[in-house]
Amino acid sequence: MKKIFYVIALICFSSIGYAETMSGPRFGVTYLSPKTVDFIKDKDFDVKPFITQFGWHFERKFLTTNTGPEGVTALIPLIGGVEQGVVIPSLTWITGLRLRNGYEFGVGPNVSIGTAGMAFVFGHTGKLGELYIPKNIGVVLSQDGIRVSFLFGFNSSDRFNK
Repeated sequence: MKKIFYVIALICFSSIGYAETMSGPRFGVTYLSPKTVDFIKDKDFDVKPFITQFGWHFERKFLTTNTGPEGVTALIPLIGGVEQGVVIPSLTWITGLRLRNGYEFGVGPNVSIGTAGMAFVFGHTGKLGELYIPKNIGVVLSQDGIRVSFLFGFNSSDRFNK
């Protein structure tokens, strides 16, 4: 367990130096399937099926084209359940595409208390004044149940051409 913690910490802290323009805070809510709630209760966390999420989205572009999509990778550490008096950490690493119109999708691994799964994310980043507002829906599939999250955030950027 200590090795996993050190690897996660190394990934988080090494990503800070690579964070680019669309990085920023994320907030949201996650629905936990009954199987997931039971799994979490077995780990001595008493939670209801809906938990809040707070965290940060670290992003890096690895492919940019003049007329098409951008390849992006993101690391998203989150803390969930604080409104219920528990701290449930999770870490997701997504690799995907962002289209010029702001729609984005990706896939990657997710780890949380004692479990790992595959995350699938779809979303859109819109503009509000000088801010960009990303909104994403993510589904994590694991042997310990399904989690569905809605996350949003904000950041400023001149990333999208006008």
